[in-house]
Order: sequence, then C-alpha cells, then structure tokens
Amino acid sequence: MLFFKPHKYLGIDIGTSSIKLVELKKDGDRVTLNNYGELKIVDFMNVKTGKIDISRLSDKELIDMIRQLLVATRTNIKNAIFSIPIFSSFVTLIDLPPMSDKELAESIPFEARKYIPVPTNEVQFSWSIIEGFRQQSSSQALANLPASKGTSSEITSRVQVLLVAVPNEIINRYKNIAKSAGLIAEFEVEAFSVVRSLIKKGIEDRGVVIIADIGAKSTDICVVDNGFLRMSHNFETSGSSITKALSESAGLNQEKAEEFKIKKGIKLASSEKLALDSILPLIDMIIFEIQRIDTGYQRRTSGRKVQKIILSGGSANLPGLVDYISNQLGIVVTIADPFSKLSASSILNQTLREIGPTFSVAVGLAERNLI
Repeated sequence: MLFFKPHKYLGIDIGTSSIKLVELKKDGDRVTLNNYGELKIVDFMNVKTGKIDISRLSDKELIDMIRQLLVATRTNIKNAIFSIPIFSSFVTLIDLPPMSDKELAESIPFEARKYIPVPTNEVQFSWSIIEGFRQQSSSQALANLPASKGTSSEITSRVQVLLVAVPNEIINRYKNIAKSAGLIAEFEVEAFSVVRSLIKKGIEDRGVVIIADIGAKSTDICVVDNGFLRMSHNFETSGSSITKALSESAGLNQEKAEEFKIKKGIKLASSEKLALDSILPLIDMIIFEIQRIDTGYQRRTSGRKVQKIILSGGSANLPGLVDYISNQLGIVVTIADPFSKLSASSILNQTLREIGPTFSVAVGLAERNLI
C-alpha cells in the first residue's frame, strides 16, 4: 500500500493573547495560502473566565477556542502542526570534541544533563550537529520536533550541537488538546517555525541574521547563521510591558494604552515626552539583549557579525521602531513578512503585510511539511 503525504496543512500557533491559524496547500513547487484566522483571548473571555493569559486557561477552554477558530475559518483540514513556546522549552548550543557517530549518540544524553535544568527523564529531547560533522539526529526523536540540519561534513577541532528539550508535561498536554479538537497533530518549538517562515533562500541564508520576535508575554531572539538556527534566547520585556508603561505614564486603561501604542509607537510629539520616556527604556532593553547576544555569538564564532535584524511579533509594526533600532545598532532592520514567499490573492497584499509579523510562527508551522 502506498502512503502519500498530505498536500494541505494547518499551522496553529497558541500564543499568549491569541490563537492563530494558517492553512497552506502545495501544488507542485508552489505553496498557496488557502486560509488564515485569529481568535483573540479578549474575544473569548467575555463569556468565559475573564483571564488575560492563554497559558492560564484550562485545557477545555483552549479546546473550545481552537474549535471556534476551525469553525470560523471553515477549514476541514485535520493535519496540523502546533507551536511550542520557546519559554516552555530549552534550546542551547553545546561544544563537544570530535568523535564518531556512535560515541556522539552516547555522549549527548549525558552532556544534556549539564544544560537542561530538570531531570532528563522528565523531558523529550533531540539534537543535531550544526558544525563539524554531517547532521545526525538522535534516536530519541522529540515528538516530531525538528532540529536544524548540518552544514558541514568536515571533521574540525570541535563539534557544535544544537540541543532541544521540551518537558513531557507540555508535550502530553498539547497532544490531548489537539486530539480533543479533532486534529492529527505534530509539534515544533516555535523558534524553528519563525526561522523557516522568515529566512529566504539565497538572501538571508548566507550570513548571520537575528530575528527579534517581540510577543505579548516575552521577546524571543534567534540567531540564524547560513540559514540554520544557532542560538535562541527568551526574556520578559515584551509588547505587554510597553503597553503597561504607557498605561501608567499616560493615565490610560490597558485598552486605550494598547491603541495608543499601535497608532503612535515611538513617533511621539514633544508634548508626549512623558510617554516616550516610559517606553524607550524597554525598547533599549531589547536592543541591549540583541547586542549582548551578537557579541557572544561573535566571540564563539571568531567574529561572525550580524548583518540583518528581522522584527517579528505583535509589536514589530510600531511606528518608528525599525528606524530607532537601526540607528542605535547601525544594522539593517526589516519587518517580518512571512506571507511574501506564498502564493496568495493580490487583494490581500496590504493586509498580509500588516498582519505578517504576528503570523510568522503559524506560517512556519504550516510550511514545515510542504517545503
């Protein structure tokens, strides 16, 4: 009997403040956007618990939200890739001496204990060599969670290994949620999805690029070198932090502060100096983290410098943000446009550019088995 890989997939990104869905279809070499949608928690909580963080919702509430989104988008696709947040996983780069594949397979589970802050029997982990040897996947497949591919087949003085681990509790929870929502699910740490959707072959995959994904709960910084994820770092400064600072400085409620942030960003008048002074330290904190990670990566790779920064996430479109970060760092900064690689109706061009930064993860998830 022949088994054929489906040509349509859903990418489902369970974020902090919303659930996003993207449906993609592959025809030959072309990947087409069939559908997309978003269900924000504020649209759901009016008739539920009133909580403002999806991570605090019960499994039943999450299942109900996913079902509502499936109905609203009128999709009948069952094959879905779900995101696992970076803050719920462990992603780190480790160096090992040259050794055979067999020795490597035996050594990495032991080495993992030094880097994973929980007992290894409480996590599922995978690894891949990204420098020094050809790519070799662990026999302990991480519930369909991929790691990046190798970039060299030559033996060098060191082996760089990207180690990825996710707690069993998280994997099992997401499996149950997906099954209850009627979906056949695979899972992926969102850092890999972001890289897949934003790094264009022949353009960004020949140097060092940093992706700064400024989400509602936290900011994730990914270092991508030659098209492959090399480092991932997560910290709490986020879109919500900026909204809260504006709310307190301008005397606005959260809803009004969010509207103010989206409309004006850091392009504020002199009369709004108090508001600007409240949010610039947060933007500067993100810049500081980018600089720190860049410096650390250069030290580790004998001077490979970041050539470009891509801003993703809900706050990427803030007016004035691209120019401010570019001027501070002296590096080219662009806004994420994950839909640009897809075939879609030209009528949607403007809309897709506007929502693109918030759909980077969902697009990358849906692309996983199609490109």
